[in-house]
Amino acid sequence: MSENNPVIYACSPRAGGNTDCAAHCLRQGATLAGKEAKLLFLRDHPTTPCCSCYACATPPHACALDLNSAPADGMSVLTAPLLTAPILFFVAPVFFYHLPAQFKAFMDRTQRFYLMKQSGDPQIKTLSQRTAYIVLLGARKSGSKLFEGSLLSLRLMLGIFNIVLAKPLLLHGLDGSTDLSNNSALQTHIIHYGRQAFSQIRHHP
Repeated sequence: MSENNPVIYACSPRAGGNTDCAAHCLRQGATLAGKEAKLLFLRDHPTTPCCSCYACATPPHACALDLNSAPADGMSVLTAPLLTAPILFFVAPVFFYHLPAQFKAFMDRTQRFYLMKQSGDPQIKTLSQRTAYIVLLGARKSGSKLFEGSLLSLRLMLGIFNIVLAKPLLLHGLDGSTDLSNNSALQTHIIHYGRQAFSQIRHHP
């Protein structure tokens, strides 16, 4: 599979739960649209949290953790699609009105790309505009502000890479780990969301 393939980020620290089920539904949507998509499980690529050393403040804006962390640090794997993928999906549970800690660590480490963009670095400046589709899963059955913090953070983070957010799919009441896998109607809804998104791709390498 090409590095330029669409990517689905599955952002739950728990394997086999609602988030993974939703990610597989999106991949089914891709298949129905005649496309391929790579599933990228965030938990398989643990990221060392930013330590606010600000080593990335000056050119070449390298992260000290990229240079000094253990080889197991997953940042390079996680950031590559932000630079190359033609379309992206982010599927995540909401913990305490925000994204999981593992995703926040990943997000904080994109600071160096923000500073690259500010300095006019051509690697970031020349990125074409792309779209990210967001599926957020909340345990609460209601809550008007449940997803606001997550969506704001995603919009700001992805904006660094010239990625804009499509209308998100926001799902309430998914508390138990099998709530989605036992709800075929909701799975169909997610598959349809994915199929519509993948159908927007005119050319797939």
